[in-house]
Amino acid sequence: MSTIIKVANEQEIIKKLSSYIEKISNDAILNRGKFFVGLSGGSVVKYLCEGLPQVDTAWDKWIVAFCDERVVPEDSEDSTFGTYNKQLIPKIGLDRKQFVVIKQGISASEAAKDYTEKLAKVFESDDFKFDLLLLGMGPDGHTCSLFPNHPLLKETFLKVAPITDSPKPPQERITLTYPVINNARNCIFAISGAGKADMVKRILKDKEDLPAGKVNYSPKKPGKGPGRTNRRGGSEYVLRMSKLPERKQKRLRHNRRHTNKPLILRAVSAAMVPKRNSYS
Repeated sequence: MSTIIKVANEQEIIKKLSSYIEKISNDAILNRGKFFVGLSGGSVVKYLCEGLPQVDTAWDKWIVAFCDERVVPEDSEDSTFGTYNKQLIPKIGLDRKQFVVIKQGISASEAAKDYTEKLAKVFESDDFKFDLLLLGMGPDGHTCSLFPNHPLLKETFLKVAPITDSPKPPQERITLTYPVINNARNCIFAISGAGKADMVKRILKDKEDLPAGKVNYSPKKPGKGPGRTNRRGGSEYVLRMSKLPERKQKRLRHNRRHTNKPLILRAVSAAMVPKRNSYS
């Protein structure tokens, strides 16, 4: 069964998210010498720009890629890397060279092919196994640039796919596909906004067939949803972790019931959650 933790505000989810990133990154570096992470845009940018400067890790061991990226110039406000380059890199010990970025001035199809080749180079393998993917979710249930009812939801061959008809502008993008996403050691969804609360319920409780719900995780039993939904205008924050850090997996391997289970971290407005029940 999923673990649900309720926290009172956005600062708590940033604190929790940063804590998980620190644990997972240090575990990867200890066991494999590097930490491969995929970042998303949207509200995830805000969480990371505020939380990562507090993380204690060997920054020089990080390799940073993107779960999806818009095919736009780096100085465009739509560029995910451009945003991190301005808002995050100056605050932490990462160098631009540690980021796997898309090639400029080419089509989405060419950019996806080039990005696949770049990932193969940094992984030194055609098996792209990220230690952690930090994912967001749109109000329509999309994650990365995988949108509802789009043909890319069924893509099984390409690891990085182009999209030229995104229903959300800009239309030209590249995105990781499910074979890569579901090959990751850990996935964390960081979702905020009262407008997404119903979508969270539809995916986690009602089990609707939506893109974010296709990311592999151990679902709760039917009827055991993520708890009440805040419908009074407060924000919702959901952090779902698909796999435990390896050290915890080793400790729990004797009991298969506890492995690879999701963690749901959910924050509602402080007025909705009595202080004594902020954590459950």
